[in-house]
Amino acid sequence: MKIYYNQKLKSLSRRLRKNSTLSEVLLWNELKARKMKGYQFMRQKPKLESLGLSFLRFNDIEVKKDIYDVVRAIEYWIEEYEEKQPPNPLY
Repeated sequence: MKIYYNQKLKSLSRRLRKNSTLSEVLLWNELKARKMKGYQFMRQKPKLESLGLSFLRFNDIEVKKDIYDVVRAIEYWIEEYEEKQPPNPLY
């Protein structure tokens, strides 16, 4: 799926990425490095919720205290999501 967004929000997204918290940097380093279960992760893309995409949110302390549990929670969510999806007839 290609995601289009309002170009006027691009500078806001860039500013948010540049001002990331330590927890955000740690978590994104984990997610970028793994391309977890074949899924690509994106950040700071405006208007994603309006497209019906799901979000997982973790607080700062969770990420700093135990990033591996956070990463495992994301993997678990993906596994649950895949189980609920109907089979793709193209494969």
